[in-house]
Amino acid sequence: MTIHFYLERNKNVKSREKTIYCYIRGISKGRTIILNTKQKIDPEHWDKATEQAVTKGLKKDPAARELNDFLLSFKSEVIKIYRTFVAQDPTVDYEDIEQILLEEFGKYKRQVYTFFESFDMFIETRKRDMSHDSIRKFDTLKKHLLEFGEKNKFRFSFRKIDLLFYDKFLTYLIQNKKMKNNSAFKLIGLLKVFLNWSHDRGINGFIYFKKFKIKEDKVDIVTLSEEELSKLSELDLSNDLRLQRARDLFVFGCYTGGRFTDLVNVTREDILDGVWHLRVNKTRDILEIPLSDSALKILDRYSDDEHPLPIISNQKLNKYIKEVCQKAKINSAVKTTQYSGSKAVERTGEKWEFITVHTARRTFITLSLLKGMKAEIIMTISGHKNYKTFKKYVDITQSVKKDEINKAWNKNSLRLVRLPASS
Repeated sequence: MTIHFYLERNKNVKSREKTIYCYIRGISKGRTIILNTKQKIDPEHWDKATEQAVTKGLKKDPAARELNDFLLSFKSEVIKIYRTFVAQDPTVDYEDIEQILLEEFGKYKRQVYTFFESFDMFIETRKRDMSHDSIRKFDTLKKHLLEFGEKNKFRFSFRKIDLLFYDKFLTYLIQNKKMKNNSAFKLIGLLKVFLNWSHDRGINGFIYFKKFKIKEDKVDIVTLSEEELSKLSELDLSNDLRLQRARDLFVFGCYTGGRFTDLVNVTREDILDGVWHLRVNKTRDILEIPLSDSALKILDRYSDDEHPLPIISNQKLNKYIKEVCQKAKINSAVKTTQYSGSKAVERTGEKWEFITVHTARRTFITLSLLKGMKAEIIMTISGHKNYKTFKKYVDITQSVKKDEINKAWNKNSLRLVRLPASS
């Protein structure tokens, strides 16, 4: 890399003084980076050979030493930034170096944020309108990005977030982090949200991310049948308060479709005339959920408590509800299939092993559909805004109906009985 100083050559400039420009060559063959030092001098006092202000003789500039010290410092700072940048990433290319030098010394210098500075600013800004759970998902994404960068010696900049990065990061999530495809694509979706935000605010000038594809494999969704829900609701747990409280919280979710965060945050003021006026923690929407007799019965059980429903952590509820379902003998054989890359990952076991907190919400939707409720009505209760997301439940219920018809009508084939001819 070589650095030279030249006076501007614009003959249309009427001022006697000329701007001093810094020319940087040798980073990429045939390409030059030009920086404006913002210093001026009368060409009469400039020495082209030494590329400095004249310090002796008749052409001496009174401020020559001060100007020359500035130019020396300017040159040293360029070299320092260049070497620091290359040391951090030996594979750095010309465009990256040009960008950082222009940002540091450019004529129109503006506030520039690094990729992760922008990411932190995005999270801080979105705390105003995103739930704690959503913020936590972006924190998880950041963790994976940092780990990816460290493992692959990848220096993040918006210019580098292209389709090649997309391929590498997706492969890393599936192969290195052992994620299922849907989990990996959800992170890619979150990344696109951030990149859109940064682009809209002029922080990110690149739009490669617009071509990032988000796919979703169809997965097996485990829900409770109406018979299983009845068994669970009627199970006598009077001798085990821990399991009874877990069962009641879970079953209330089966009757209302509420998310876990909404169930544990419900207050008595939210229940009015048999209707749950729910401000959804995730979306900040307000839903009106009419409560069935079964749901109201659970609330009555805790009418003397401080909270209308038991307060249990997500982790403990996931653990306890499996235990409850096992006691209720919800033990039909289940096999689920998910995909990691092109590999099918199958899991088999008894149904109680597959029950989680989210099963309650899924159970409400599927049973409501099977009972004949219109999809658009259920969506106003569950808070689904996108029918594409909701459609998987419609597909499940159609499959259930088909199975039930087969059981009822195809169990024993009808036989043609020939009656003896009458004499």
